[in-house]
Amino acid sequence: MPETTRELKLGVYGISIVDGRVLVIKKARGPYRGQYDLPGGGIEFGESIREGLSRELEEEAGVKLLTTDLFDVNDVYNTFEHEGTTYESHHVGIYYLIEVAGELKTTGDELDSAGALRVAVAELTEGNTSKIALPVIRKAAGLS
Repeated sequence: MPETTRELKLGVYGISIVDGRVLVIKKARGPYRGQYDLPGGGIEFGESIREGLSRELEEEAGVKLLTTDLFDVNDVYNTFEHEGTTYESHHVGIYYLIEVAGELKTTGDELDSAGALRVAVAELTEGNTSKIALPVIRKAAGLS
């Protein structure tokens, strides 16, 4: 019988929309593998939320964080299989509207991101975008 692991994940994410195109990463692993997701992730012990967001943006997308404006908080539940284990995940996201500078890192970070890019918000669907990110991207773009 497969093992089941329950986990609560808290992450901070940045929403950068310029000319109708949002900064995303292509997920390399986890329940959103192969889908677009917002750059960001977990906050390390002793790190402020802004410091965590800044670090994650540099690691995953290769950009420097310039400005932040708290935008939204949401959560989703996921169940997925990985190497014989079933994971039940409760994922809580804190979202900031951000401005960034620098060239996008289009190669993976060898952890979570398979590379960063800008995608037209209109091209994001339930089939190609993580279910935690899609509603807040649409909301930030004025589509919900």
